Amino acid sequence: MKIRFIPAGVTLLAGAITCLICLMRDYDVTYSLEVLLVVLIIFALIGMKAQRVIINVMREQKMQEEEEIRMAEWKETERLRQLEEQRMTWKKRTSWRKKRSHNEGTSNSYGGNT
Repeated sequence: MKIRFIPAGVTLLAGAITCLICLMRDYDVTYSLEVLLVVLIIFALIGMKAQRVIINVMREQKMQEEEEIRMAEWKETERLRQLEEQRMTWKKRTSWRKKRSHNEGTSNSYGGNT
């Protein structure tokens, strides 16, 4: 969206409406130009303020989206880390059981405890 055109668009629209009102009410040309000048200045300032507000809102929205992305990445990293810890714990348990069963099998084959 072309945010830079907001002040100009608001000012031109206000000026056009002012000109139409002045023409319909048959105001004097000098008075119409004075009113038009005041209206253009006021609405140019209003347009600039609106532009700043829109830019700030868009910036905050973008920062919030980036923060949500960072949080999702962090959660995924934590989930993967926990899965890796579980895998390592499982690996230790199974290796301990294998070692234990291997030791029992070895002692049985040599005529140990039966």
